Amino acid sequence: MSATAVVPYNFALSAASASWIYAPSREATADVGWNASYTGNTTWPFWTVDSDEGDGALYFRTRAQGASVALDFTGTALTLCVLDVGATHEFAVDGELVNATGAAGDPTCAAYSGTSALVAQVAFGAHHVEVKVTSSPLGGEFWFFGGVVTADIEVGNGESEVTEVRVDDRASDWVFTPGRGSQQWDGAADIKAFDFSTTFSCFYRADWTANYTFKGEPRASAVVLYGDTYSDTHAFSVYLDDQVFRADASASGWRVGSTPLFLQTGLQPDKEYVLSVVNYNEQSPNCADDGYKINDFRSCCVAIDALQLLGPRASLISSSSPSMSENFFPSDTTPSGLNTVVAVMSTIIGIVVALLLALVVALMLRRFRRQRRAAALSDPFSSTSSFAPANVTNEVTDGRIRPWVVSSAPQVVRTAVELDLDPDPDHRSHVATSEVSGVAATGLKASAEPRPLATEDMQRVLSFVARRIQANPGVTPDMDTLPTYRSGNEYKG
Repeated sequence: MSATAVVPYNFALSAASASWIYAPSREATADVGWNASYTGNTTWPFWTVDSDEGDGALYFRTRAQGASVALDFTGTALTLCVLDVGATHEFAVDGELVNATGAAGDPTCAAYSGTSALVAQVAFGAHHVEVKVTSSPLGGEFWFFGGVVTADIEVGNGESEVTEVRVDDRASDWVFTPGRGSQQWDGAADIKAFDFSTTFSCFYRADWTANYTFKGEPRASAVVLYGDTYSDTHAFSVYLDDQVFRADASASGWRVGSTPLFLQTGLQPDKEYVLSVVNYNEQSPNCADDGYKINDFRSCCVAIDALQLLGPRASLISSSSPSMSENFFPSDTTPSGLNTVVAVMSTIIGIVVALLLALVVALMLRRFRRQRRAAALSDPFSSTSSFAPANVTNEVTDGRIRPWVVSSAPQVVRTAVELDLDPDPDHRSHVATSEVSGVAATGLKASAEPRPLATEDMQRVLSFVARRIQANPGVTPDMDTLPTYRSGNEYKG
């Protein structure tokens, strides 16, 4: 299907995005270049604080006159969020100075208190913008918080919304050289990453690559490469067919999390593209040397999180697979970190609730099985019963412990007999009954009645009494001379 309609779309780029080009240096003291910090941690470098997790909003700052931040993009508009802290600046679009300060209440920069919005409205196409610090008196600084690129995305005829699909770093369509695994392109779990995983390499060399091919399906009008930004993330390169983007994702050691490393709009949905990520940048052959001896022992890594593809709905959805998810990324100007935190917290809460429910069910099943075993009683005098050691559990009721006596006989209805061990004669034993197929079975009472005399003993007693009566009709028999008797179980019949 040919895409004949376009829809404007906003791409949020935080100050840590590798798309921004900081000069003269992205990683330096503020007197000579740029460095990253947070509104809640106004310090640099990060290891002077207790954690690499920043508080507040991330920004890049400089006190160097002539320092600049630039962006090459394809789109129709650009909004930048800046703050002059005693410094001054100028704004140029395609080499021409413009005075296009947005309204103080611009929603794009509303999250950054006190910032100004620099707005450039341009015709759709490739453009270059630059903000340069013109003066910085003693104690003055210039703060840059990032911005939003607006671009037209081609969609299907009759469609009014952009379709977004995510390709995770673990998708099988990725081709890693020399391969996946330890000492190659390795994987890592990361709570700040989409799908909580990244694939990274810390071997700084040009022949270590990660390739993804747009083979016509899915077709895309735009692509965003997301990667994890942390203390060891520095120089790398991205190739898109014949285009080369040499980048640096250094963020002064702060752990920023998933960040746009590369953005390209204006793609032709019908064309095949090959995107390559290379952990090497010819402009920084010695990546471990930051030039300022701040961290001489740093590694040079690049970590891939996911690709975001945007384009016609029919094409992208028909190509979805377990490694792709529709509408995974935010499409508004809200900083992507907020959406990530919400998704992560929702997932964690769901997992915790599921684990608690599983624990409750397991405990209930365990208790039920114990009660079933405790209630598995049978006739203790059954000749077919195969006796096993009784399972005895105690029940505490009214301060008295009543053990449940258990016996086993498969053919007998299960019955529980409760023995009252309380010496108080007023407390009587209880008998539990159960009924199966209309037949009731009752357990034996704990205080069992004396067994009846055997037939032979009864006959001997009667005979003895008869003889005494005949011999002494007026004399009461001497009960001490009565014969002893045995239980009926000692006779067979």
